[in-house]
Amino acid sequence: MVINGEIREKSTKAPCLLSAIPIELEITQKAQMSANMFARLKMAYAIKLQNLLNEKLELKTSLRSDGELLIVYEDFVFVIRIKAPNQIQQSYALQKYLAIVGIHNQCFSGICTVVKKWLASQFLAKSIDETIVDIILATLFSTADSAPENKTESPITVENGFLQFLKLLSFTDFSQKFLVLASDLDENSALDKKGNKFAKLQYDFKQKREKYPELTIISNLDWDSAWTRNLSKPYFTRLVNCARMTLHKLSNNLDFDGVLNDAFKVDEDLFDVVLVLRPFQIPSESQSGKFQGDLSSFPVVDYRPLDRFWTELVESFGEEAQFYCNGTCKIGVKFNNPDVQVAKTILEDIQVLGKDLVKDVVYKRK
Repeated sequence: MVINGEIREKSTKAPCLLSAIPIELEITQKAQMSANMFARLKMAYAIKLQNLLNEKLELKTSLRSDGELLIVYEDFVFVIRIKAPNQIQQSYALQKYLAIVGIHNQCFSGICTVVKKWLASQFLAKSIDETIVDIILATLFSTADSAPENKTESPITVENGFLQFLKLLSFTDFSQKFLVLASDLDENSALDKKGNKFAKLQYDFKQKREKYPELTIISNLDWDSAWTRNLSKPYFTRLVNCARMTLHKLSNNLDFDGVLNDAFKVDEDLFDVVLVLRPFQIPSESQSGKFQGDLSSFPVVDYRPLDRFWTELVESFGEEAQFYCNGTCKIGVKFNNPDVQVAKTILEDIQVLGKDLVKDVVYKRK
């Protein structure tokens, strides 16, 4: 629905989501700290900061259980997040590197957008961390490669970059080869291949492959591929298989518009069960991202039912099943145990967990 030139939701049941403006704080100079110690430090700092804002500036605040502090200032809501010590330097360095790649390659952001749209059509929107996708794509622009004989030219268009991404996943033997994130664009991120560290890593990778993740990407920022350790084998295998299927379809018909229009979406019959969700949100007083309500009650901020439900699914049933999301309103389920009764019990628990969010359960298992 369009009102005064602005697009707004038609339903009053799911109004605009009020998103908080993020502010990240670094409160310690330590490089490492135990999780329990940091949790206590973060909460103590957040409580002290909340008291100062309430007493000195008389701002409306709300402290979440995870230590995030919400603040209403004029028409906006801010969220203050405190970074863990071991996330500060590495996260900043990675974002800086990706920004450099984007600045020097105009098609980089476009390729990222298309690939993430494709991931959603393959029900991999939440199974594959978006940061991992960005890193894989950044390796396409890398001027250093662990296997120079396999090196290709950097993408020059979005279409060319998407094809190179599919080919990289489809034809690379990741059990024998790792990807390298390195560039001449920034001397601090250029990988020194003449050093002993790179040679040692190559030898170690061949002799002790089990030490490294299924998808291994190394750089000066991360010699152990810590970025990809959370990418499990089932999801990575599915990512490779989906890339091969899409590449085969594109080789028969170079319809890149079809990627954006879900023409190459995955067959839902591949799953055991498909959970159909309803786009349900708690109403909030918001307009164009601004808070317009009464401060007698704190506004609903950053409430994303799908994200919350997804986290609960993975944490509760991640060992019994794999979950695949199309990014909007469907979740595909593949059970590890073929026992029908076990699957039925898990589905009953899921329906209780997703009460008011799960609209329908469609059985695909024959």
